[in-house]
Amino acid sequence: MRIAAIHHDPARIETDLLVAPLWAGERPPQGLAGRVDWHLCGFLSRLILERRLSGEAGETTLIAVQGRLSTPRLLLLGCGPRGPFDAEAGAAHAARAAAVAGNLKVSSVAIEVPANDTRAGLRSLVLRVADAFAAVLPPNEGEVQLLVESEEECERWRAAIRDAFPRGTAHGRAPALPRR
Repeated sequence: MRIAAIHHDPARIETDLLVAPLWAGERPPQGLAGRVDWHLCGFLSRLILERRLSGEAGETTLIAVQGRLSTPRLLLLGCGPRGPFDAEAGAAHAARAAAVAGNLKVSSVAIEVPANDTRAGLRSLVLRVADAFAAVLPPNEGEVQLLVESEEECERWRAAIRDAFPRGTAHGRAPALPRR
């Protein structure tokens, strides 16, 4: 399995499953969910207004995006009210996503894990994310892309990936994006 940290527009990411946290009470959605909502012309916002989507902790929503993104499916995981999202919360978020990915039998996942932790904390989180997805993705073909909101954050995650998987044990480079 390959794991990488990337910073890109969600419309350009080719993967089998795109996973975003959704926070209760956060209107409009922020982070990856907000950027996806924009590409889907406010579809997530309409679901929220219709009270069909809330972001409450434990809520799981799978959406077929019907060609508006390069990925066919969007998974929204309710995280409750926005608060500290440490390595423990990040690992639980990844485990929920991995369970759905396993049920869908996908081979590649792009996931936003909005954890803000120390380098050692992120290293631990990378290992836990890798373990969660290694159990459900194809061993030699599986790919997990950790989506981040800035280049600075991307570098922090890449350092954590290098720490977790020293040279020769994992690929820390980002996948090639399609040319448009």
